[in-house]
Amino acid sequence: MSTKSIFAPQKSANILPVNGVQLSVISCNLKSDSKPDLMLVNMSEGTAVAGLFTQSATTAAPVDWCKKILNQSDARALIVHAGNANACTGKNGTELVKETTKFVATLLDCHKNQVYMAGTGIIGQIIPAYQIINKIDELFNNLTDDAFELASNCIMTTDTYSKGISKIAKFGEQNVIISGIAKGSGMIAPDMATMLCFIFTDAKINSEIIQKLLNRANVKTFANINVDSDTSTNDTILLFATGKIDLEQPITSENDLQLEDFEKKLTEVMLYLALQIVKDGEGISKFITVNCSGAKDENDARAIALSIAESPLVKTAMAGNSPNWGRIIMAIGKAKRDINKKKLKVQFGPYVMAINGGPVPTVDMDAVKKYLTCKEIYIFVDVGIGQRSSTVWTCDLTHAYIDINADYKS
Repeated sequence: MSTKSIFAPQKSANILPVNGVQLSVISCNLKSDSKPDLMLVNMSEGTAVAGLFTQSATTAAPVDWCKKILNQSDARALIVHAGNANACTGKNGTELVKETTKFVATLLDCHKNQVYMAGTGIIGQIIPAYQIINKIDELFNNLTDDAFELASNCIMTTDTYSKGISKIAKFGEQNVIISGIAKGSGMIAPDMATMLCFIFTDAKINSEIIQKLLNRANVKTFANINVDSDTSTNDTILLFATGKIDLEQPITSENDLQLEDFEKKLTEVMLYLALQIVKDGEGISKFITVNCSGAKDENDARAIALSIAESPLVKTAMAGNSPNWGRIIMAIGKAKRDINKKKLKVQFGPYVMAINGGPVPTVDMDAVKKYLTCKEIYIFVDVGIGQRSSTVWTCDLTHAYIDINADYKS
């Protein structure tokens, strides 16, 4: 594991238990250090489920399974392995998912379509089915409602710290818990979510509605992060609602006013986890916020901001404290969206580098260079064509990123 990120929280988050959720972790020796790498989550009957998955064309076997069963029924279990992605493993990978979900379903006396599965780690290596199945009985016998921190550690691969958070949402006088864990550090350029993210709530909301809430929150959170411009084969985000808190008034629509605080807190959970992934980006020395304003619409604003955020030239410039704003101009252009070149504005923190499509000759370059040595950097651009804006989050690209990935053996 790499040196802990400079942005790692000083202490682990207090992740609250969720009524109707039990967890357990164990080692099945997928990780080289023999630390826990297999997680089982048992959920109460009637648990609603929503999901988002990688847009990669080379999806892993667990992703294919989850996409297949989503919307077919409620959820009863989730099993996750870390250290091996079970991606590009052919028939063996498909059989592993089939045998594992069948074994868990038999143990819980439920249908296999109620058992979700996820994986993360090295691509292209086969996992013998017995390596996972032989550990499931022990996992089942050690289920507890207070193992979220253990679970968040279990799913890590190149992460340097675990990621988890809880929020309490109000429905009138009632409180419901939203607890989430995530992992991710490299191979982060999601079209939908992050490497892995699992969120649990005890609110009683059906699958159709929580899917719509998940979609809306995702657009503001995970869809706007980028570490290295690579989309994983295994990206999975799953949201489970156990329904253990029976709300005074049933939720019948995603626009129900009762959901206002719940959706706000769900978005906060997802944004926190998304930003922690960027702050744990492989080799990170700087956390960078990119805001694009003046765009025709939000899609254009987001595309331009992401173009800047994912540019290796921009990211290496930030790593080297270089105020070369020409790289920002390049990244704006390669997005191929509507802009007004005569009104372009580029700004590093408080320092305007370009305005009305040209340089600012009076800018204090020594002050700019000093600003770029900060751990957190803000890049603002205005493309001068409309009123829409978007913010995305990224990190710099350092030699440590090369070191980590040059040594990530398959």
